[in-house]
Amino acid sequence: MRVKLQLVICHDDGQEETVADVIALNKNNQRIEHLGLSLAESKQLLGTLQHHLLQQQVNTFLDTHSTCPDCATPLKLKAHGSRSFRTLFGTFTFQSPRREHCDCKPHKTASFRPLSALLTEPVAPELLYMESKWSSLVSYGLSLDALKDFLPVDLSLDVKTVRYDTLKVAKRLEAELGENQASCIEGEPSDWELLPPPEGSFKVGIDGGYVRNWMDKKHKFEVIVGKSIRRFAKSEAENKTPSVKRFGFVQTLDTKSKRRLYEVLHAQNFQMNQDITFLSDGNDSLRQLQLEMSPKATHILDWYHLSMKLTVLGQYGKGLVQCETVLGEAIQDQIERLKWSLWHGQVDKALGKIDDLESSIAPFSETYARYSGVVKALSELRTYTVNNRPLIPNYGERYRRGEPIATGFVESTVNEVVSKRFCKKQQMQWSKEGAHLLLQTRVRTLNGELAGIFKRWYPDLDMKVEELPMAACPPASPCSAVYLPSAAKDRRLTPRLSQEQKGLDERARVASQGLSPPWGCLRRQPCDRTSPAQVTSPCRFLLPRLVHTPAGWGHGGTRKRSTSRSVQTWSVSPAAMAGVWGCQRFADPVPCVGSGSSKGIRKLACGRQKL
Repeated sequence: MRVKLQLVICHDDGQEETVADVIALNKNNQRIEHLGLSLAESKQLLGTLQHHLLQQQVNTFLDTHSTCPDCATPLKLKAHGSRSFRTLFGTFTFQSPRREHCDCKPHKTASFRPLSALLTEPVAPELLYMESKWSSLVSYGLSLDALKDFLPVDLSLDVKTVRYDTLKVAKRLEAELGENQASCIEGEPSDWELLPPPEGSFKVGIDGGYVRNWMDKKHKFEVIVGKSIRRFAKSEAENKTPSVKRFGFVQTLDTKSKRRLYEVLHAQNFQMNQDITFLSDGNDSLRQLQLEMSPKATHILDWYHLSMKLTVLGQYGKGLVQCETVLGEAIQDQIERLKWSLWHGQVDKALGKIDDLESSIAPFSETYARYSGVVKALSELRTYTVNNRPLIPNYGERYRRGEPIATGFVESTVNEVVSKRFCKKQQMQWSKEGAHLLLQTRVRTLNGELAGIFKRWYPDLDMKVEELPMAACPPASPCSAVYLPSAAKDRRLTPRLSQEQKGLDERARVASQGLSPPWGCLRRQPCDRTSPAQVTSPCRFLLPRLVHTPAGWGHGGTRKRSTSRSVQTWSVSPAAMAGVWGCQRFADPVPCVGSGSSKGIRKLACGRQKL
């Protein structure tokens, strides 16, 4: 079978002109591989069609600009030239004549190239978009390979060109960013009262990661990453989609970080009379970034980072028990009491208990090999607590109300934005400028904003613009709002109520907030120990072979394991999961591998990932 395709141009006056034969194919139909177009044939078809179509469009444009627009006098040809244009379907070269201006009207220059008004850039917007999008997701080399595999792009296209085009888009985005300002609070209190009632609430978490420095190969530089989440109450959730925006920058390079955060919030329709919660790890520069952003802002120290310091002390406490059992167990109890004070926001009591701990560990100065490490850990905890005293709330009260207390959702954002593109499983090194610019295109790609930005830059661009669904953001449940009842070991964290009263309170709280039970995050049915009367006992639930592990799992607490011949269960205390409020699930399942016997050990993957 012979197939012949011809291109027919229909002019505005109704005349039809057959330009050329686009492609002629000899197709067989005896085997499955003969069916349809092959990839090579489709590339040839697209490339040939693009060449003829572009040539006709350029010729038509040059013909309309070959005469004076004022007096219709033909313009004199001064010189010949050429102009190349890169598109998704190949790179093409066109004649670009230089013509002299007509004398009927004065002009600033004596001559001009008409084609320069049409080809304002050497690359087509769609190709620029595809390069920027794919380079934001995978390496420049893999992006180039993907384009060459599926599109008839020019074979001379190289990695440097793709990188240059991507960073050019990022520089244009940076140029659109307004000037930085010390305060982003707009208007006066009297003006805020006139604003419409705000819808939803905001939660903003900020954290950092490190990437290798190309200029100074022995060191790394910090990249700041954050996520802003706007959620609606259950009564407001109808016909409203939660909004998630990511942002990132190189801290030592960016001079408009506060303005960047301001633009992210206002892209989500943030109002000055709206509640917003900022969570960070207590870093001075991050704290300054959050200040003067909203008059109704609440600033909180992340419990996750605070509990990690307490976990270090707990490990030292186990070592002290090995040296002297009675005194070591007493010190462990003091560490638990210190944790209780910090959990309830009693900073003064916590500082006093740190002093007591320093006195209690003095007898171990000669017998414990890591005594200097204990002293250093206590000193660092004291300094950390004093410096962040105003940011330490009553975590227990906020936890029971279902309010965010940890930046688990930001820890996963660091992995999503920085690790997967900049350093994970790749020996990549970056300049500060290159990393900062690529961050701008990456966060907009992950936010689903890049297509809309190109549509704004090129209004007639035929591109479908739609906001990405909340693919990488935490769902409403179960992992974004996990509640774990108090374990027997951690009863001091909760008021002493009767078993029945605790069960009734828990059922009412879950029903009022629309939360899923703790076993919902593992997508299995609960075990038998889930009756209201037993809700305060260690909540055990079936552990499937593949689970979505919340970021922050396993820090600041313990995990207990019970086995039988047919069922393996885990008991997780609230101290171990106190930081999972508002955290998100990993994009990929985390396997829990191990034997099924009672003597086997199964490792539960931790959400914290170092860069």
